[in-house]
Amino acid sequence: MLNLGQIFILKQYFIIFICSLLAISVYAKDGPIRFTGEPINLSKEINWTKKSKDAKQSTYQGSFTFISTTSSDQDIIIQFSKTGKIKTFITNDVGQRKELSTGALLPLNKRSYPSNINAIQYSFLKNKVYTIEICYEPVYTIYDPKEFKLTIQPTILFEQQDTGRLFWQGMFLGTILVMALYNLFIFYGVRDESYLYYVFSIVGLGLYLAFYYGFGIEYLWPSMPRWDSFCYSIIVPMTNIARLLFTKTYLNTSSYMPVTNRVIQILLIACSGLLIVGTISFIYNIDLFNLLVTGVGIIGTLVLIFMLVAGLIAYYIDKYEPAKYFITANALLVIGAILFILREMSLVEDNFYTRYILQIGFVIQVIIFALGLASRYNRTRVTVQLLEESKEQLSQLNSVKDKLFSIISHDLRNPLATMQSFLKLITKHHEKLNEEEKKKMIKEAQDSLDYLNELLYNVLQWSKSQMQLLAFNPEKLKAKTALEKNIRLLYLQAHMKQVQIEQSISEAHFIYADKEMLDFILRNLISNAIKFSHKNSAIQVITEQDEQHLYIHVIDEGIGMSSQTLEQLQTASLSNSRRGTAKERGTGLGLLICKEFIAKHKGELLIAQREIKGSQFTVKLPNEAN
Repeated sequence: MLNLGQIFILKQYFIIFICSLLAISVYAKDGPIRFTGEPINLSKEINWTKKSKDAKQSTYQGSFTFISTTSSDQDIIIQFSKTGKIKTFITNDVGQRKELSTGALLPLNKRSYPSNINAIQYSFLKNKVYTIEICYEPVYTIYDPKEFKLTIQPTILFEQQDTGRLFWQGMFLGTILVMALYNLFIFYGVRDESYLYYVFSIVGLGLYLAFYYGFGIEYLWPSMPRWDSFCYSIIVPMTNIARLLFTKTYLNTSSYMPVTNRVIQILLIACSGLLIVGTISFIYNIDLFNLLVTGVGIIGTLVLIFMLVAGLIAYYIDKYEPAKYFITANALLVIGAILFILREMSLVEDNFYTRYILQIGFVIQVIIFALGLASRYNRTRVTVQLLEESKEQLSQLNSVKDKLFSIISHDLRNPLATMQSFLKLITKHHEKLNEEEKKKMIKEAQDSLDYLNELLYNVLQWSKSQMQLLAFNPEKLKAKTALEKNIRLLYLQAHMKQVQIEQSISEAHFIYADKEMLDFILRNLISNAIKFSHKNSAIQVITEQDEQHLYIHVIDEGIGMSSQTLEQLQTASLSNSRRGTAKERGTGLGLLICKEFIAKHKGELLIAQREIKGSQFTVKLPNEAN
C-alpha cells in the first residue's frame, strides 16, 4: 500500500516521463522544445496571433514550452529577429514568472540583455519545463519581419561570436578612424579640398558601418534608439554627397569633363532630396522606411557605379593620369558596396562574401587612394610650381614691356627730335653756321640715325621673336666664316675707336645654328665689346670646342660692370642701358634678344667680370644637331 508521499513522487516522475516522450522531436508542432546544448533555430514552429492596436500598429503573440536536457543548469540566450519592441514572459513549472524586454526601439539600458542584437538571457534549470510567451511590436514597417525567427543557444557560444564581431569590426572601424585623421592632417597641410571630401566619405562610411554592426547603439548613441533606426537615411545620402564632391574635385570634372560634371550635379540633387526626406522623417517621426531603403539603395548604387565610370572616362578618354588610382581604388569597393546594398534590399543571399567584401574593398581603397592622392598632390605641386615660374616670367615680361614702351616713347622720339632740330638749323640758318659747326651737326645727325636704325632693328627682331614670326632653320656652319663676316661688318666701328679685334678661331670648329640668329648674336656681342672698350685697347674673339658644344668667348678690356649690372644681365630682365666709353647710346634690348635666340638653340650665355678689367661674354651653342 502506497502512502501519499510516495504517490506524489510517482506523479512527478510520471509528468517528467510524459514530457520526455513529447520532446522526442525537437521541432514537434505544439510540443515542447528540447534543448541539448546545440543551437536551435525556430520560425514556423511557433503559432503567432496578430492583434491590431489601430490601422497602422499591430502586435504579435506566440508561445512554446521548453525543456533543457543538458547535464547541468544552462545559461541560455534567446535571439530574435530585429523588430521594434519585444516582451518575453518565462514561466517555470511551479508558476514563477519573469518578464524580459528587448527591441531595436528600446534604449540600451532598458534592454534585459544590453546588446544591439535583440536577445534575452535566462538561466534554465535542467530537466525543468518552462513556458515561454513572446509579444513583439514592429512599430515601423522596417521592423516587421516577413518571418519572425528565434535562435536558442548557450550564452558562452553567443558571447564568443559577439566577441569576434567586436574585435574584427572594431579593428575595421579603428582603421577608418586612423585614415580619416591621416587624410584630415594632410588636408590641413596642403589645403586640397579633395582630401576634405575624402575624409567626409570615410567618416560617413564609418558611421554607417558603426550603425549596421551595432557600435552606434552600444557606444555612440545608446540612449537614442529612434535615431539609430533613422540615421542610415541621413548618413548614407551625406556620404554619397561627399563621394560625388570627391569625384568632382579629384578628377577636376568642372574643367575637363563637362558632361560628367552635369551628371554629378544631377546625382547631388537626388542625394540632397533623399537627405531632406530622411531628415524630415526623423524630425516628425514619419514611417517612410520602405521608400527610403529603396531610394537610398538605388541612388547609392548609381553613385558608386558612376564613380567607376567617371574614372574610366577621365583616364581612357581625357588621359588624366591620377584617374588610374581612382579606378583601381573604386573597383572592388564598388562591387562590394553594390553586393552589400543588394543584400540589404534582400535581392542577393546573405553570406560571407556579400557581408565582408565591402570592408575588404575599403581597406584596399584606402591604401590605393593614399598613393593616388599623393600622386595628385605631386602633380598639383608641379603645376603650382610651374604657375609660380610662369608668374615670375610674366612679371619679367611686363617689366620688359614697360621698358620697351619707355624706349619707344622716349628713345625713339629723342633722336627724331634731334634730327628735326638739326635740319631746321641747317635749312634756315645755314648761312650763319661755319664749316666746323656744320660738320659737327651732320655728325650728330648721323649718330642719331645710326642709333635710330639700330633701335628699330632690335625692336623689330624682338617683336618677331615674341610673336613667333622668326623662322628657325638651324644648320651646320663653320665658326671661322661666321665670325670673320661679322667682324668685317664692325671693322669701321672698331677703327674709329682705335680698338684692335684679335682672333683665335680654329678652322676645324663648327656650330649648329640658325644663320640669321647667329649673325645677330655675334654682331651684338662684338659691338657691345667695342662700345665699352677704351681707345687703343684690344678685343679677343676665341673659340673652344668639346664633344657637344662650341664656346665663343668675346673678351674686352673696357669699363667692366658693377655686381648689380651683372645680376641684371644674368636674369631675363631688360637692364638699364649704359653709355659707352665714347658716350655711345644703347637700349639694352639687343642683349635680351641674344638671350632668347641662344635659348632657342638650347644654348647658354655666360657673363663674367674679369679680375683685372673688362668683361667676358661666352656663347655656348651645340656643334651638332641634337
